[in-house]
Amino acid sequence: MPVRKRLSAVSIDESVDLLVILMGRVLQVQEAEEKPGVVAQELEEIAQAVLAQYQTMQQDDGKQAALDVLRYLPARAEGEVRSLLQLAEQGQDEQVAAACAQALQYADTKQVGVKKALSEGRKSSHRAVREVVERLLRK
Repeated sequence: MPVRKRLSAVSIDESVDLLVILMGRVLQVQEAEEKPGVVAQELEEIAQAVLAQYQTMQQDDGKQAALDVLRYLPARAEGEVRSLLQLAEQGQDEQVAAACAQALQYADTKQVGVKKALSEGRKSSHRAVREVVERLLRK
C-alpha cells in the first residue's frame, strides 16, 4: 500500500507512529549515504505523504512530527534540492517552507547541479527559503 494511503487510513496516534517510522527511513538514507538516484522516488513519496498528512492534522504533536521528517530530507543532489524547493512552494505554509529551508541548509554546494537548483530558490515566495539559498550561494 502506498505511504500516502497508509497514513490517511490511520488514527492520529498511529499517524504519529508512522511518521516516526518514515523519519527513521529518511535518517537511514542519510546515514548510509544511499545514492540519490536510487532512493529518489521513495523520498518523493515520503515527502508527499508527509505533506498531505501535515495538511490534514489538527494536533500540534502530529504536525511537529511531520515537520521533523521534512527537516531531515536530504539535499545532496540536484533532484533532492529541487524537490525541497517544490515542496516549500507546494505546502503554502510558512512552517513547511521553514522546514524545507532547514533541510536545504545541508545542500552540497560543491556540485554544479546543486548550485543551479539552489539559484532557482531565489524566486521562492518564502523568505526562509530565499535566505538559506542566498547564504549557500555566497559560499
